[in-house]
Amino acid sequence: MTPDTDKPTRMTPGEAFDWAYWKDRALAADADRDRLAKRVEELEAALEPFADIADLVDSETEGFSDTDEFNLMYFDYLMASYPLSLFRRARALNQEKAG
Repeated sequence: MTPDTDKPTRMTPGEAFDWAYWKDRALAADADRDRLAKRVEELEAALEPFADIADLVDSETEGFSDTDEFNLMYFDYLMASYPLSLFRRARALNQEKAG
């Protein structure tokens, strides 16, 4: 038996092959692959602004380490702080997909 169904993994003599069942499984797998590929593209696009920040920091300045933090401010309110390593990681991931 397969782990996710009651269909046997081997056929017994005289058993009819269930073409419709396996065709439906293949179509579902294709749909999952396409859905996941689209999601990966969306996530890669979401990383691009972070990668751009790493490029800007590394090209325009010197002496920043991965532990240096960048603040996201709204007027005088500190909304979040992010280490430079986060932006560099986004750049590295985007370079992996391009390479």
